[in-house]
Amino acid sequence: MSAASEERIALDVHAHLAPALRDRLGDIAGVSWNDADGTMTIDDYTLAAKSVYRPEALVGWMDEHRIERAWISIPPPLYRLSLDAQATRTWVLYVNDGLDALAARFPDRLSPLYHLPVTQPALAAEIVATRARTSRPRFAMPAGSQDHKVILSEAAFAPLWSALDAASAFLFLHPCRGCDPRYEPFYLHNLLGSPVETALAAAHLAMSGILERHARMTVCLAHAGGAAAAAAGRSIDEDHYGATIFSAPSTAELPPPGDLLLDRLRPGLARADHVAVGADETRALLERFLAIGATKFVLNPLTRDPASWLRELYPKAIAPLEKSGPCWEGARIVRAGEPSTVRDPSSHTP
Repeated sequence: MSAASEERIALDVHAHLAPALRDRLGDIAGVSWNDADGTMTIDDYTLAAKSVYRPEALVGWMDEHRIERAWISIPPPLYRLSLDAQATRTWVLYVNDGLDALAARFPDRLSPLYHLPVTQPALAAEIVATRARTSRPRFAMPAGSQDHKVILSEAAFAPLWSALDAASAFLFLHPCRGCDPRYEPFYLHNLLGSPVETALAAAHLAMSGILERHARMTVCLAHAGGAAAAAAGRSIDEDHYGATIFSAPSTAELPPPGDLLLDRLRPGLARADHVAVGADETRALLERFLAIGATKFVLNPLTRDPASWLRELYPKAIAPLEKSGPCWEGARIVRAGEPSTVRDPSSHTP
């Protein structure tokens, strides 16, 4: 047997198992176990793949493919994003206890990635703090949600990122099914929808400065990052997208030198050429680019609350330049962190 055929894989971080604690399912609304079929029904959806309930089946598959260990997480049909806050707490407690029980059957092979509810970021932060005191801080979370308007760069997630950072935690981001009807034919939700959702989550984390501000947490993207790798090279194409400018409301929100994307990719670029603090500096930096003929800008807010900062910045630094005359003719700003990111400034509306 060749050395290559004997090579073993140390770890698989993407392995789904569905906890079926039958003594507790009776107390959980919307979920039931079918003894005859050996399947679980979750909110009228029956998860029919029986191997997903059997850790021994996963371990057998790992043996077949020479995988030493797996970190297990719940599959997307168990995310249940529409639950209210109390029902979400009950459900997440159940699935995380269930993951512990599944992993305990094969402690040398399986370890849990505790589920974090993306629609309840405060509860997610609480779970991180609690589990980090008693277990290894490894977690899995849906990568946002189109249906529920969940955006990972919003201020509501700041306590979660801080908790993950404080615990030096591992976070596995996995896409959930979107609501775009164009993905319905040909199984396109999996083929195109999931990779795009993963890339969108990665973009929000990267362009908002969250990754720079929380460097002790490790984020792992499912499915090799989805479409993130294909999009990454386009993020600093200034000829196509415009000059990249970072704006922070105060120096306290600036990441250390070398932590910003442009610091790393263009080490010869002075900070003053792409980072501004406060509205006055931001306006002055925009004016410098306008004076040399720039007509497009990518404005990235460096703050825990990007939407509020952009609302404050607009009348002080952007609107005056829009009305300043021919130098702004045809210019536009792409404002990272807002639901509508591209605006034609000729409308003179925020």
